[in-house]
Amino acid sequence: MQTPEATVPAVTPLALAKAAAAAAPITIASIPTRAGPAPTLLASADVPSWPYQRYWLSGNGTNNGNSTAADNPRLDTVAFIYNFSKWTKLSSDITNSFNDGSKADYWVSGGTYATGGSYGGPQAYIGIRTNSRYVAMPSQTFCLMSLIVDGKLIAPSIDYTANNQYAVWDLGTNEERNLVFVSSSSAWISEVVIENGAKIAPYDFTAAQPVTISFTGDSYMGYQAMEQTGMTFVDMQARLLGALATTATYVGGTGYRAQINDDPETRASSPQRMARFTESKPTIMIVEVGINDPWPGTGPTTPESMKTLLQGARAANPDSVLVAVGPWEPSESDARDPNGQDAQVMDAISAAVQALPGPWIVLDNIRGTWKTSKGTSRASLRGPWQTGEGRTGAPTGTGNGDTWLRDDGVHPSEPVGIIGLAEVLTTELRAALASM
Repeated sequence: MQTPEATVPAVTPLALAKAAAAAAPITIASIPTRAGPAPTLLASADVPSWPYQRYWLSGNGTNNGNSTAADNPRLDTVAFIYNFSKWTKLSSDITNSFNDGSKADYWVSGGTYATGGSYGGPQAYIGIRTNSRYVAMPSQTFCLMSLIVDGKLIAPSIDYTANNQYAVWDLGTNEERNLVFVSSSSAWISEVVIENGAKIAPYDFTAAQPVTISFTGDSYMGYQAMEQTGMTFVDMQARLLGALATTATYVGGTGYRAQINDDPETRASSPQRMARFTESKPTIMIVEVGINDPWPGTGPTTPESMKTLLQGARAANPDSVLVAVGPWEPSESDARDPNGQDAQVMDAISAAVQALPGPWIVLDNIRGTWKTSKGTSRASLRGPWQTGEGRTGAPTGTGNGDTWLRDDGVHPSEPVGIIGLAEVLTTELRAALASM
């Protein structure tokens, strides 16, 4: 009699998230890095001085100039591009054009609604295995680009200062390496360039780091410390949870209900931003909005918009770990007001999440506690995450606001503020995950 094969149970997103978080670095300083090489920015339209070959996403480019290679396969056939099915080619009048006569299309992550740049946060991840000593990536002004070499991040990273500009890394030797290009802000991608004759193959970094995270947020989420750490605020949170690949949508001045320029599509609860938030089927979905929301608001109210976003996220990805963080609050006295808006917004977020099926976690940054769909919670209140009434331009000698807040008294400083917030958020989230 033949014995039936045992069925191996699928690993759930919660189990993946717990294992990754338990093994993750716990501080920004402990994230693996390597000393150089510092990338070099070429002048706009200039091309590398070494013999090269290009791998395009699309376009009518040819391997001219210093390249003696024939036209190469498309980049997506020789590289692993995270969530590439949702990328979109920009209009035909937006192409790169260089001094060697090449011309190719730019692409952006995040679907068709991302082409206008209205919904923020395009994150691009491209993995290759190559023995090229030199690697290069062109992009547009405002793009931020970092490179991870064999699991170690190079810092500082690159902030492109002109359109059609190459960033070049000289890795020193021709040994084979796993490389991951990480691009954010105006993440326009057209090609990867390596030395003529060098090997290239896809490197699926999600095999080693299977946890993926999607974020939706406001202006806080757009801050970065690329020069000091090689990471954005989004990157920092992901690394401290054991993840690399993310998707993100963030628009300053917005929230569950809050919008800018009288445009309801900019709300975090809009169908456009909801699509970006949920499209990659992530392991973890993190919501970080609320500071800008009117309370309770009118037609529709903020609580109704909370339900739209949170219920929609749960319906789109029923197995993902849904994490909701309370409103950022730079004033400790406001956070501690039991009848203040912060407490009311936090309670409404918590109520909306608790009405949903798990797995979920509510991080109450106003009181300094958390609760989970498993019924676990923080044993004691730690108090507000952001403390004191000071800021970098007007310190009071009390609380973390003296160093965590910019001189505007609202937004996080770079790098100290975003490092502090990333570390406290992920410390609390790791504890909550471990309890589930």
